[in-house]
Amino acid sequence: MPKGTCALSVVVFAILALADVATYEARAQTLGLDGCWLGTMGDGPSTRRVAFELMRSETGEWSGTAHLFSNSVQTHAMSELRVDGSSFSFGIANVAGEPRFLGSMSGATVRGAFTQHGNERPVRLQRVPGPDADGLAVVGTWSGSLEQNGTPLMRLVLDVVQVACGQIAATMDSPDQGARGMPVTSLAVRGDSLFFGMTYLNGAYVGRLRGTERVEGTWTQNGVAMTLHLERFEGTLPERRRPQEPEKPYPYDAEEVTYVNVVDGVTLAGTLTTPPGDGPFPAVLLLTGSGAQDRDESLAGHRPFLVLADHLTRAGIAVLRVDDRGVGGSTGSTLGSTLEDSAEDALASLAFLKSHAKIDARHLGLVGHSEGGWVAPIVATRSNDVAFLVLLAGPAVSGEALLLAQSVQLNLAAGSSRAFAERAARVAQRLYDILRREPDDSKAGAALVESARAARDELLAASTSSTDTLLTNQWADSFGQQTGVLTTAWFRHLLNFDPRATLERVRVPVLALYGALDLQVPASQSQPELERALAAARNPDVTIHVLDNLNHLFQTARTGRMEEYGTIEETFAPTALSIVSEWIVARTR
Repeated sequence: MPKGTCALSVVVFAILALADVATYEARAQTLGLDGCWLGTMGDGPSTRRVAFELMRSETGEWSGTAHLFSNSVQTHAMSELRVDGSSFSFGIANVAGEPRFLGSMSGATVRGAFTQHGNERPVRLQRVPGPDADGLAVVGTWSGSLEQNGTPLMRLVLDVVQVACGQIAATMDSPDQGARGMPVTSLAVRGDSLFFGMTYLNGAYVGRLRGTERVEGTWTQNGVAMTLHLERFEGTLPERRRPQEPEKPYPYDAEEVTYVNVVDGVTLAGTLTTPPGDGPFPAVLLLTGSGAQDRDESLAGHRPFLVLADHLTRAGIAVLRVDDRGVGGSTGSTLGSTLEDSAEDALASLAFLKSHAKIDARHLGLVGHSEGGWVAPIVATRSNDVAFLVLLAGPAVSGEALLLAQSVQLNLAAGSSRAFAERAARVAQRLYDILRREPDDSKAGAALVESARAARDELLAASTSSTDTLLTNQWADSFGQQTGVLTTAWFRHLLNFDPRATLERVRVPVLALYGALDLQVPASQSQPELERALAAARNPDVTIHVLDNLNHLFQTARTGRMEEYGTIEETFAPTALSIVSEWIVARTR
């Protein structure tokens, strides 16, 4: 917990790298609104690149086109375009929310506001003096592989296209992580130099063109610099092999199921796999990690719960895996629910399993990964139907303690100094204190933003390396995206939850596995606390393993960093799979 965000998660936060327009300022004073205007619409994570094309006919009639650049280019004709001196307004027909723009020109700048669905977003535009000749030279598809210390990490594809006004836009694919069409938020070509950034990823690229077919450069993300050379490419990169994923037809039955958590009125959808035959079979319910997860716990191009379910079902164990609230076929909201709500969903899933003709109700177990390792003990203390628990990277400390330890580990892995990592954790502690003191979400959000501004100055003053400084600026720049999550019911409850009192009441058999390279749920923090709590419970059947060279997803890894997840072909280490299946079989004979 949180299993969280892979290095190339998709959130749109755009800034625009424009050509230097200062030399055109004087000429712009004599120009009207005719021509191309390029800039941004919105603020913070809602920012988009936009372009307006305005044309005046010989008879004085105005027409125009508005372009929105995101992971695709959306083009709309301006309707009801009215121009009054330097001010103008227009609407967009046949689009929901009655979108309308009102703004004015001053020199080479247009400022205004775009309103849709009653929400107003600021618009800032600069006059485009002409086509971007240097930029148009790199239109096309480029591919390359991130490398660190000579070791390939992941493949990337940069797609540069021509858009309105002779400009360029770009998107990036990370096929190894299953990410497609991620917007490039700043882009510039100056002579033989290529620059682009993806602010929401805390990443930027600086490269030099070598002729017309190759770019040599460096990608920097979260303070870590990696080699990235790009070459022109045609076609589609092959998908990374995921050799452990099963292919149909399966040697067992797979049933799509839905049922209702009657306590909360939430419909849950999932897949039940059962071994061949009539049964009854022992069964397990898989509980996902944090965030909105589908039934396969899909992450970074992997589907670990699909692989785990396949392995267990082949071993004679029925498996139910379920979409989280608000995902796939399940209703409700993940961020609007708490660990208690997840426990209620799990209880509803157990009731479904008990009612199924092929399931042995005497042998029902829970397998919880990451945050699911918090939910599983809650359910086990509330239901006599739970016969055993398997905790995969299950935290045995409070949410706050886990997040602080996670912060230190991830910053160190990104190359920060230990002093910086520890100071950053203290900053996070102060932010969590605000959430604890202030129950009002609006007031808490404002206080968090104010505290983050002061924290940025503090961390910059304490930085002792360029990495520390970069990490500070990246954290501060992205903090506005986080406040909405920090004030949700899900995060508030998670922050204050401490599983130890619950674990001290768990007396069913427990298997717990940790990865020695797990940076998100460090084994050194949770293993001793789990041992102590289960000893206090006088639990007679406890097995705990810390598995060498495994990361948070139980893949065989080199560093444990999240950036590695998608580059590893292995989805779930066979050793870990065997330990889980053999342990369950031994307790359900």
